[in-house]
Amino acid sequence: MIAASIDWTGAPWLDASRMAPSLGLFAGHPAATWHDGAGRRHAACLVTPRGRQPVGWAPQLGPQGEIVLVEGQIDNCADLAVMLGLPETAPQALVFAHAAKRWGDAADARCIGDYAAIVLDKDGALRLSRSPWAAPSLFFVNDGRAAAVCSIPRALFAAGWPRRLMQGQLADALFWIENAGDAHWYEGIRRVAYGTIVHIAPGGAERRHEWYDPLALPDVRRTRDEDYVGEADALLSEAVKAALRPARRPGILLSGGLDSAIVADEILRHRPPGDRLPSYTFVPLAAHAGVAPPGSYDDDRARVEAFAAMHPRLEAHYCDNDGIDFDGFAAQFFAATDAGRPAMAINAAYHGPLAAAARDGCDWVFDAAMGNNGFSNDGRWAYLEFARTGKWGELVRLARDHPGDERPLWRRLIARTLVPRLPGPVRAALRTAVHGRTPDLMPDLTLLRPKAIARYDLVTRAKAAGTYRTGEWFTTREEWLRFAWRMHDMGAEWRHGVEQVFGIRHRDVSAYRPLLEYCAGLPTDQFVRGGVQRWLARRMASGRMPEAQRLGTAYGRHNVDWHLRLSHRLPEMRREFERMADDPELGELIDTDRALAMLDRWPAETPSAPQEVLRHFAALTGAVLVARFQRFESGANG
Repeated sequence: MIAASIDWTGAPWLDASRMAPSLGLFAGHPAATWHDGAGRRHAACLVTPRGRQPVGWAPQLGPQGEIVLVEGQIDNCADLAVMLGLPETAPQALVFAHAAKRWGDAADARCIGDYAAIVLDKDGALRLSRSPWAAPSLFFVNDGRAAAVCSIPRALFAAGWPRRLMQGQLADALFWIENAGDAHWYEGIRRVAYGTIVHIAPGGAERRHEWYDPLALPDVRRTRDEDYVGEADALLSEAVKAALRPARRPGILLSGGLDSAIVADEILRHRPPGDRLPSYTFVPLAAHAGVAPPGSYDDDRARVEAFAAMHPRLEAHYCDNDGIDFDGFAAQFFAATDAGRPAMAINAAYHGPLAAAARDGCDWVFDAAMGNNGFSNDGRWAYLEFARTGKWGELVRLARDHPGDERPLWRRLIARTLVPRLPGPVRAALRTAVHGRTPDLMPDLTLLRPKAIARYDLVTRAKAAGTYRTGEWFTTREEWLRFAWRMHDMGAEWRHGVEQVFGIRHRDVSAYRPLLEYCAGLPTDQFVRGGVQRWLARRMASGRMPEAQRLGTAYGRHNVDWHLRLSHRLPEMRREFERMADDPELGELIDTDRALAMLDRWPAETPSAPQEVLRHFAALTGAVLVARFQRFESGANG
């Protein structure tokens, strides 16, 4: 993690010397730190997640004496160095400094990687940037007298910035609103969006350059189907090489699906012949007795075991998170990230595997979280595209073979091709008449009182931010691309949370920019062909995994044992909501009567309806996590 500050006019609030100890809170030692002779410019870097930091560290200086800090990796650093007349082995911060000097705002477009960068000139100007599609988080404050920037907000507060949650932030969190503008949770704390450069001149004037436009990516067209697979394989190989470069003992979060297994196989191909690759898979508690709905499965173990049997160098570990529920590491993540999202309950499934990887000595853990929006895309917009372009045979085969959809074929075709074209109110009325309700997820996803939703205008704001969950599928490629672009910059500080809480670094291999850009430009029939979804991934998977796994269409479900885990904690959950009811702020926001009634009528078995899962798992646990975060912020006990 990195931090820097500049004091232009002697700001009374700024004590930059306190940033390094704050950065090192979880490491057990302060971050390495540096300041200029005048005490105006400060820099700090947590070089390793654990232990004592290097003595005598100093930031990289650029060609004009600017301080340059780079967190993460610039994957094409050696190529850029040659272009800039530097040695291939030049430090990436030096390469970035020369790139920014030569190419200005065009430099980040040339830098392929997963990084955040700070450039602080001798005259006090700041240049802040993050790579598109995947990047470590970066936050800053600027009041015109001084500015400070850091990977996480905590160090900004340590430096003296007042710690005050924004008005309505808890309501936003409970309504799952993310990234509404550049404001971030606290008054004055701003985030640098990925694919964006922020310039701050001495005195505080700002200029923001959103240089990356995912909708402007070029189409990719090749003559033969096999050419598409070959290029995707080559780009995946590049992605794995780049990810492995800093890793000494890598591990991978592995499921029984396509994406992470393809990445795991590619990692094994790039490791020395004698090296083993530890994998970590979440599995439900043994007492879980739920039945997966048609077209899905609850336990990845059997599929991973078959995959491991095909790859003897894979060292498979299975984690049932016994003793680690939705809130198992919540307090640590509050302290590490200064955020308390409802989605933490969903991410908690990874906490056991991450803890196990750290315990086994992994320094990096990889995954393929972006795979479903990249090489393993299922192309759900294909229904309307095939109907619009007259590909009737493809349309019928797609509707006929969609996993888990047991409706008659004619109803599937109407639901996927005609209904989405109707005006919104007509769609809602039709679906209410047929199903008794609309697919809108928000009423089940939150326990906010209707008055609170209206008071903070949350529906309008969520739709503007692109975070309102409608439950409807994408109707065009552009809709999917906008969704993917928004979604993958949400909660970007989570990876720094992982780094601090578990002492390991994390990267999503499937979020390699050239691979994502390539996939974003592919024709739809490379994702969907002959009724087969994820067609590109299935061809890439040939020879990498058992055929049953490669050709299987069932979807793995997440957090499937939530009902079993929460059933053991109902008295505790009741006390949580009773406490919320007595809190003036939370009681006004959260419908505690509704929550207590849900606990009183707790289902005897795991519900199968998606709305019931959202209501009993996501909404209840989300409210508990936000309430605990509020107490963390206020300093209250418990």
